[in-house]
Amino acid sequence: MFFEGVDIDSRFGTAISAAESLTSSRIRHDIFSVQQINFDDQLPSLQSMRREATSLMYRFMSNIYSMTTVNHDHLFASLLRALPCSRISEEDFRRRVFLLTDLVPDKTLVFCHQSLEIGQVALLTDDRYHKYRDFLALARETGVVRYEKGFLLRNTGNLTAGKEFHRIRIENPLGVAANEVRPLTGLKRQVRWMAWLPEMLIRHRVVDVLLRQAAEQYKTDYSRYFQPGDSKTRDVGEPILLKGSSRRLGVVLIHGFLASPREVFELAKQLHNKGCWVYCVRLRGHGTSPEDLSTRSGIDWIESVDIGYALMSALCAKVVVGGFSFGGGMALDSAARIEGISAVFSVCPPFRLHNISSRFAGAATSWNHLMNSLHFPGITKEYVKNNSENPQINYSRVPVAALSEMVNFMKEVEARLATIRVPTLVIQAQGDPVVNAESTALMFNRIGAKEKRYVPFDLHRHGILAGEGSDKVQRAIAEFIDTV
Repeated sequence: MFFEGVDIDSRFGTAISAAESLTSSRIRHDIFSVQQINFDDQLPSLQSMRREATSLMYRFMSNIYSMTTVNHDHLFASLLRALPCSRISEEDFRRRVFLLTDLVPDKTLVFCHQSLEIGQVALLTDDRYHKYRDFLALARETGVVRYEKGFLLRNTGNLTAGKEFHRIRIENPLGVAANEVRPLTGLKRQVRWMAWLPEMLIRHRVVDVLLRQAAEQYKTDYSRYFQPGDSKTRDVGEPILLKGSSRRLGVVLIHGFLASPREVFELAKQLHNKGCWVYCVRLRGHGTSPEDLSTRSGIDWIESVDIGYALMSALCAKVVVGGFSFGGGMALDSAARIEGISAVFSVCPPFRLHNISSRFAGAATSWNHLMNSLHFPGITKEYVKNNSENPQINYSRVPVAALSEMVNFMKEVEARLATIRVPTLVIQAQGDPVVNAESTALMFNRIGAKEKRYVPFDLHRHGILAGEGSDKVQRAIAEFIDTV
């Protein structure tokens, strides 16, 4: 078990007193009998002993199940059994489990596996932790479900619980998992409630949960990392949702490195005027302070983008993801990871940077770690000055660790460009002082989509989504989205 990657939680409950089961007169008579009792002799209290043993066993098993460590398989299996219909779409099923993961840690008195204590948005996007994928493989292998073009068809018999819910059935582990939830009254009630909610209401609840999580996340980060003089006003970093006139299409916009959602707001308004729903993502570490950004990694930024996609996919039939600068790189990454994206656009993605300091970011980070480990923090270089085009939005200092993380992230995106299959638009300013335009054109050729377009603009600045000439850029993006 230890070498096969099995994740084990051990918990010890209160001891059960066996003395309580030995109080009947027949049992006490045998206990205190002075007569010799041989091994093969039948005890006069045999029937009483059997009754007490059975009662003790049920009490023991009830206590054990009340200490069940609830994990994803428990939620998947119990929800599948509680569904009123035998057929459900994968997206709807995953949304319902996502909502259960939001309810379980806070509102039911159960023990939760540590994997339920972190963000669960991956259930709605690329399932990168394989929670749903592993469940589906086991469910199909054991005959619990059949898979049919994005729908799950449940075999009710294989999930039906017997009267003795404690009985272990190795041939049906998901049935066992569903049975283990039965004694957990609070959780069982939540599962039943979630199974019967209409799909449209499920979608709305997912949107509400994601908006709440994004808002609480920003509130917490801003309060923790606020730095007088460095931090902007709180409204600068808040995620933005613009409600469209039709649910046919939604757009997720991602801002650049050191910036905030306000950086893409002008484009958001233009797309909103066309009737689109638009959500402007806040990448973790942004809109607060450089100290916050220095602690962030690619996983943090991926989850920020996933919140935007999951939210928009619950609202609209089709979703386009796009971004500016590093946000453009994040958009390409999401198109390579998430199957449900309809199209992607990227404006000035930073595959190669002109600033030579970026080339030494990894070395500087290693140097900082070395100096800190040797207790020489005074000679580390953790931040460099940033001369920003938008000082009202961007940080004035660049965390070296975050810059190194961004460079490494873009290298990983570069390696997966061939896996992008959806329609793709790449826009690049020819005179970009930050991003090497030639490298962008070279990387564009690696994109695997059959429908792709590279549009260069004769502009000599990096931030081309606003200011002079931005109307042409915004028009090109709007025309691309019209084709979707």
